[in-house]
Amino acid sequence: MLLKKQIIETIEKMPTDATTEDLIERIIFIQKIEEGIKDVDLNNVVNESEVDNLIEKWSK
Repeated sequence: MLLKKQIIETIEKMPTDATTEDLIERIIFIQKIEEGIKDVDLNNVVNESEVDNLIEKWSK
């Protein structure tokens, strides 16, 4: 979860003509990146061959 400080910094870095939708998309994007980093730190990942197997299963 993003901290208030991170959200404020994100707002400050946005262009002056950014819309509310632009801001929301950016905040969600940053949050997803942080979740991914946390998953990597916790070794909650799948390797390439596992992904290939999952895609093969899903495409049937």
